[in-house]
Amino acid sequence: STSIPVETIGINGENVLVLNESKVKETRAVKLSELTDGYELIRFEKKDEAYFKYQWIYFSENYVCIRQSGMPIKLYDSKGRFIHDVGNIGHGHGEYISAYDVLIDEKDSCIYVTSITGNCVLRYDLQGRYVDEIKLGARANKACLYMPSDSVLSLVHICFAEGSDKFTAANISLTN
Repeated sequence: STSIPVETIGINGENVLVLNESKVKETRAVKLSELTDGYELIRFEKKDEAYFKYQWIYFSENYVCIRQSGMPIKLYDSKGRFIHDVGNIGHGHGEYISAYDVLIDEKDSCIYVTSITGNCVLRYDLQGRYVDEIKLGARANKACLYMPSDSVLSLVHICFAEGSDKFTAANISLTN
């Protein structure tokens, strides 16, 4: 039997399991088939406007977004065909300097983008065109987006300093 170096510690009255990696003595090879039922290779289109410098990748059923450093987000269909850049780099209305997180919402045909620090979530259509922004009321740092239901966009961020600690998380109703 293999002993896994896990200990239970108490944090704020809750039990948390902690794995101490330095105490792991055994390793084993894991087959890809143990982790997934399958995979799909996507060959991206070869044309100048479709090339990207990969920083992070986001998937939905029919779309792929590539986040780049200092360059616009790229939008592709699930077969790798380039559709369009999502928004533009800049300080203007509907622009971002450094995108941090992307969420593709196919049901409502939009893409949500947060910047590394910002006070809103930018919304684009599935052609990469700016639609509007969702004001947060305070600055969010490294905000991550989730969609737990069809009509709610959830956001969590890191509270670094005074002024960014007005909220840690938010559930934003998308119904008007």
